[in-house]
Amino acid sequence: MTITDFATQHRLKTKHDKGDDTTIIPGKAGQLYEYSDEEFAVMYILPATKPARPRVWNRMRDLCAAAGMVLRQNGDAEGALSFNPENREQVKLAIKLAGVKRKRQMSEKQKAVAEAALRLAFARKRGTAVPTEGTLAT
Repeated sequence: MTITDFATQHRLKTKHDKGDDTTIIPGKAGQLYEYSDEEFAVMYILPATKPARPRVWNRMRDLCAAAGMVLRQNGDAEGALSFNPENREQVKLAIKLAGVKRKRQMSEKQKAVAEAALRLAFARKRGTAVPTEGTLAT
């Protein structure tokens, strides 16, 4: 499984890292990346603009180790762990640790309302707007 397949499966956004020419899944407190052919890794490192949070790192490190993740780097308030992308518990912890947000999914009702609003906007632009039931007519 590649990082792109993993991101698609878990509704995550990918980004191309210019530093080392790899694909990553960025988060607020770190990133997910391919560690090897069979393993992915999560890096927990806060931006320099935010204060270090050693308690969070220590607690999450212990939870991740208990779930079977392997500690690869350990700092005072940052580190990296590798995990199996097929293990649901490890994946959930890795996503939480890095602070990755999932892509939102629209319900069928939301899609229908958005589509109707888009059709109405195009019709208004052309000057042929005729409000119909279920549209956002004003």
